[in-house]
Amino acid sequence: MAVDKLNSRSPYFLVASPSVPTPTPVPVPVPVPVPVPVPVPVPVPTAPTPTPPTPPTPPSPTPTAPTPVPTAPTPTPTPVPTAPTPSIFYRQYRNLASCPSTLEGAGIVRNISHTSNSFPTYIRTAQDGSECLYSYTTGSSVGAIALTSPDVTIFNNCTDCFTPPTYYSLTRCNPEASGFTTSQTTSEISLSPNDIVLSGATYFRVTGTTTSVGNVVTVSTTGLTECPPVCTGISIYRSISSAQEACCSAKGNTQYFDDTTVSASTRFYAFDSSCTTLYSGTAYIMSANELGYYYTFVNGIKTAGPTLCPECP
Repeated sequence: MAVDKLNSRSPYFLVASPSVPTPTPVPVPVPVPVPVPVPVPVPVPTAPTPTPPTPPTPPSPTPTAPTPVPTAPTPTPTPVPTAPTPSIFYRQYRNLASCPSTLEGAGIVRNISHTSNSFPTYIRTAQDGSECLYSYTTGSSVGAIALTSPDVTIFNNCTDCFTPPTYYSLTRCNPEASGFTTSQTTSEISLSPNDIVLSGATYFRVTGTTTSVGNVVTVSTTGLTECPPVCTGISIYRSISSAQEACCSAKGNTQYFDDTTVSASTRFYAFDSSCTTLYSGTAYIMSANELGYYYTFVNGIKTAGPTLCPECP
């Protein structure tokens, strides 16, 4: 027997009876089964899988200035006032030959310093003695003396400042001539009127003092009070070997002395008619006017005589 399923959707089966011919049944319409709705499964709510929360992005820190640590302020030192360095000015002074402003040629040059550019016209300094110094031109620091130094004396006028130096006036002995003055002042050499002084080989008589400068000579004392006579040529007999030769065999000639006779002379110049250079060496001299006596001169200076001549051979 066959078993047939009505259809694929029917829950019912038909059981066939044995094959007996049966009349063909009138097909009974098969009701169309109402489809049973298939229940839609109700979803069982499930707890959602928790999504881990995204960790919040930490906010970017806003930079802030560090809180300053208070520090004690460094005290500003109070400046110590210093005295200003004074300006220094310099003035050159020169010594006067006469008032009011005649400068001494090749004389003193002295620098004076001061803190203001105001200088007096006339001064003296301890360094320059009685010399009156005149304000001449802009100076320098070389050897400068401060105007306020006790070494400096200020004068209001030239007359008070200027004391002319005093010199000795002289007259030359041979040949006689006036108009000479010493280069030394009266404070540098002490002489008296009529003193005989010597400059080189020339004799001078002191006649007094003067503040005027003439022909200047530098002199030395002699101890004499009279000028030696004019240089004189005298006829003599002279030997450089012996008195006997001078008295007995020497030839006569004219030679020069500082006086008119050999007996009065103290200097012998031989053949120097200017009487400037003394004879060098020893000379035995018999004057033609004093026969029988001789004089001895050593390096032009009389050392002996008159001496009786020795006998002639």
